[in-house]
Amino acid sequence: MNPLYKLQMIRINKLLLCLLVVTVVVGLQGAMAQDKNSKKEVKESNVENMIAERKIIFLAQSVNPSRGRTMVQLNSQYDLAISRDTVRAFLPYFGRAYTAPMDGRGGGIDFISKNFEYTQKVKKKERWEILIKPKDVPDVRQLFLTIFTNGSASLRVLSNNRETISYNGYLKESRE
Repeated sequence: MNPLYKLQMIRINKLLLCLLVVTVVVGLQGAMAQDKNSKKEVKESNVENMIAERKIIFLAQSVNPSRGRTMVQLNSQYDLAISRDTVRAFLPYFGRAYTAPMDGRGGGIDFISKNFEYTQKVKKKERWEILIKPKDVPDVRQLFLTIFTNGSASLRVLSNNRETISYNGYLKESRE
């Protein structure tokens, strides 16, 4: 066989192999992008369902005190859970308190409320704003929870005896 012919066949085989590899890679990228889009749609519908059913669990990842410190990353699990009849908060507090707690407990935001006002608004179909006013918790005046379609959220707590504090985090699906 002619050596030039062999060399051309090897080049053609390499070219075909490269085309095959490129075709497979492009196909996989398309499939991955489609899978990512379907996961995003599932996540968005989960967020909408959680809000509609009022089964919301906000997990705090970082805290933003109103002054003094910069953002603090959280290592432990702190959360705010909202259902139709209960609001439960277990959150740390960093900031200035105007009065000391009388019960000697820690200085965090830790309460369970069964008597509260709840309002929610949709803002341009990309986020929800939820306002909670507990009536049976003397220290906490209002909770502002902003939820985005991707499941991320932010929480701002207005207190009667402390400076305002905010938290960043995400939603977690309820197991109930």
